[in-house]
Amino acid sequence: MGWMTGMYSRREVIEDVTRGWDAKSEDGTVRMTTRCLRKFFSGNDMWSLWEHAYLDGSKPTERFIVLHMIRCWGRGDGRVWGYKDVSEDMGPNQTNCPLAFVNAATEPLNDYSREWREKVRAHNAVFRVGNRVRLWKNTGEIDQATIVSVRPFRLRTVEGGAPFRARKSLVAGLVEEPAVTAGGAS
Repeated sequence: MGWMTGMYSRREVIEDVTRGWDAKSEDGTVRMTTRCLRKFFSGNDMWSLWEHAYLDGSKPTERFIVLHMIRCWGRGDGRVWGYKDVSEDMGPNQTNCPLAFVNAATEPLNDYSREWREKVRAHNAVFRVGNRVRLWKNTGEIDQATIVSVRPFRLRTVEGGAPFRARKSLVAGLVEEPAVTAGGAS
């Protein structure tokens, strides 16, 4: 699982990785098409939703997710762009895939894919307006905040105050709500 390099721009990489293809039988008839249905960027990581359609009806249509990690090496005219693609069944560790892609995909390809989709759902559940979240300790005086906007991502301190922009990577997770006892106290 290495890197595919040799392209001269980010655009060239994107065109290369989203180009569909047809699988033909020995007589030249197209028996399966593979198409990129959607793509989403998170920095230089591109998530894509793909579809295998079997034209002869031999298998049901499959939809699956691929992460393309896009990178650039070098400077000036010596820059070279490349990518590494990781299908959901091969092991992406990232969980910032759009939930819409997970919902649009067909049955998971294997157990790893199934577990990864659950991690993506859990990750996306954190980033909802109104959720109180824990922040990583290196963020200064603030250790908890409430999400007030997702696009753009904005938080408000628990004590109140004006909303502020933040990176989602500052969020360590949801704040555990204290358990309520039968008497109403925690």
